[in-house]
Parts: sequence; C-alpha cells; structure tokens
Amino acid sequence: MVSAPVIVLAAGPVSAIPVMLAHLGLGTLDRMDAASLAQRCGGDAPSNLELAGRIAGDAALGLATGGASSMVGKAVPVSPLK
Repeated sequence: MVSAPVIVLAAGPVSAIPVMLAHLGLGTLDRMDAASLAQRCGGDAPSNLELAGRIAGDAALGLATGGASSMVGKAVPVSPLK
C-alpha cells in the first residue's frame, strides 16, 4: 500500500493509527477472499488457524515496514568535521 505513507505525511501523525487499521482490514478481507476463491475453485483453502496466522504475519510486517517508512526522508544530523 504505497499511499499509506503519503497519507500519513500529508495528514500528520494523527492519521497513522486509522491508516494502519484500514491497511489491516483490507489485508484481512483480501486473505479471506483468497481462501474462499481457492475453496470454490476446488483447491485447498487454509484452515481458520492458518488464515489467522497469515493475517497476524501481515500485520507484523506492516508494523515493521511502517516504522521503517517513517524514517524515509528524515535528515540525519551530522556533526562537522574538526
């Protein structure tokens, strides 16, 4: 979700939690839809436990990369050479 950092930068830090929750909700719907589609097409759908694990993994990755993306574009203070 490329637009999430842009929204947070434009709207400020107050929007970080709603953007993260929206990202998690859309990811959850996507995983559930993919499992349903796999089952309808005759494939093996993941169990509820596997689905929950994958959604939790997506959330953890989103938190990790969200923290990293907040560092993009930040200036690193450098002391002058003596």
